[in-house]
Amino acid sequence: SRRTFLSNSVMGVASIGLAGTTPEIAARPKQQQDSTQPILRTLGRTGVELPVVSIGAMNSDSPALYHYAYDKGIRHFDTAEVYLQGRSEEVLGGFIKERGNRDELCLATKIGSSIRNVERSRFRSELERTFEGCLRRLQTDYVDILYLHSRSDADGVNDEIAIECFEELQRQGKIRFPGISTHSGQPEVLNEMAKGGFWSVAEVAFNVTMAQNQELLAAMRNASDKGVGIIGMKALGGARRGPDADASVPPFNQTAMLKWVLNHDEVTTIIPGITTFDQVDLDWSVVSDLSYTDEEQSFLAERELQGLIQFCQQCNECLP
Repeated sequence: SRRTFLSNSVMGVASIGLAGTTPEIAARPKQQQDSTQPILRTLGRTGVELPVVSIGAMNSDSPALYHYAYDKGIRHFDTAEVYLQGRSEEVLGGFIKERGNRDELCLATKIGSSIRNVERSRFRSELERTFEGCLRRLQTDYVDILYLHSRSDADGVNDEIAIECFEELQRQGKIRFPGISTHSGQPEVLNEMAKGGFWSVAEVAFNVTMAQNQELLAAMRNASDKGVGIIGMKALGGARRGPDADASVPPFNQTAMLKWVLNHDEVTTIIPGITTFDQVDLDWSVVSDLSYTDEEQSFLAERELQGLIQFCQQCNECLP
């Protein structure tokens, strides 16, 4: 019956349309708590302990996915004020309110990228205004991690206006830990964070295509040694292949790619983006055992792996 369908769907009928999922997927019944024992790591000097697999909420507005992930054992949810034009935060906020699990989660969001070009005289007030919007959409009075979004050099790390703003938000109890997310210029950002002592968490793009990037690997070790917690993004390098993928390119071994990142102890947890239940299952499948299968080892040994994945590292060398 319609009533039974709505009761079992976890989400509501309006959300089904927004999420773009089929009724069959949306109505997937809530599972029992997953019995898998995940590997736990501590996020630098924050002291927060997290399973090594978390969730990036960039491209999904399906509450059912977040309920499903939580039942699996995922406890860290990462979003930003620009994701889905704020809809990502709204859906996460609704999920948290419905579940009543705020104190059991490590919730992160990001600000700053949408106001990068505002006048410096207005930058502080715009940061504050943007963050108040985040709290409103997330339906909470604090976040565990607030990132200054997408910084690429030492100047971005040492932005005095941003630091003063984040310090005040921390004093007010609106954020627990200040962080920086970075996609390019990552070694410089990490080494500068290691010098300071204010920024507690770094969100870093890191995947197997960077295996030979000794500068980045050294910077990650340096930051980690100084107590900066490191969260890995882009672990799959865009390797979730859709129906229009080039048939001449062999399938990517996604569990091998996830494990490769997590076999670097500097990384506390990864936040692969999810849009389907199957993706949650695949990501969570590596959470308790990071040893490679023969098939995964064979995939990682592929000589042309970096070329096959074609992940842009934003190094500005081929296209300044």
